[in-house]
Amino acid sequence: MGPYSFWHHTHRFEEVAGGTLVRDHVRYLMPYGVFGSMAHRLAVRRTLEAIFDHRVRVVAEKFGAGKGDHS
Repeated sequence: MGPYSFWHHTHRFEEVAGGTLVRDHVRYLMPYGVFGSMAHRLAVRRTLEAIFDHRVRVVAEKFGAGKGDHS
């Protein structure tokens, strides 16, 4: 499970004009109360954004996808 007290990650695939849209839905909780919240603000959120940014790039390279929206 990693550093999270809860992690739930699902994928949704939607047919769109010209291809398939892949959406991630991630729900997670940080452990350690206020300390976990501070770690999230200082590093964890940016790390997760970087991981998903990387995946958007890799999927685009492999499948010729357009710009990703991972919000």
